[in-house]
Amino acid sequence: MALSIRAPHKAPLNSVATLRMMVQVGRDLDSIVQQRTQSLAFGNVYNNMYNLVIGQKGEDLYEVIVFTIRKMALVKRPLVFHTAVGIIKDCAMYLDGVWTKRHEQLKIVEVADMMYARPVARRWRRALAYAKWSVRIRAWRMAFDEVYLAPGNDGALRAEQHFRECAERVTAKRVKLDE
Repeated sequence: MALSIRAPHKAPLNSVATLRMMVQVGRDLDSIVQQRTQSLAFGNVYNNMYNLVIGQKGEDLYEVIVFTIRKMALVKRPLVFHTAVGIIKDCAMYLDGVWTKRHEQLKIVEVADMMYARPVARRWRRALAYAKWSVRIRAWRMAFDEVYLAPGNDGALRAEQHFRECAERVTAKRVKLDE
């Protein structure tokens, strides 16, 4: 007699329960993406994903996870991205281990690696990094100019020297003031 571990075969979930779980899974995935995992309970997240797979909604759950990873690949740095993918993979353990094999889908980590390596994702991450740096440089430049041009500092002394040099080269015209 061979011992095999099989998931209990349940009937599909009703639409209200499915919708409620999918909304909660969406919120949980959003919390993972936003790095707010302190408030998440692993057991609740895992149970919602497990119940969706058992209730024959694994394809919908897989699509939501792939969509989340696709969005995340456009904006997250490598360490943050791979940490979030690891958390998602751990929470969707049953989906990743059983459902993907049975339905011949890619594992979550494989999907994440493909999404992160796409040329469009690299370009978006680079553009986002440039945008963040341009804002920072503008702010730093303003602070630098305030210090540089303060009275007695190097910028103010250079401006004074430049002004005096220009004043010596140009002959001044006398202006008669009306009294």
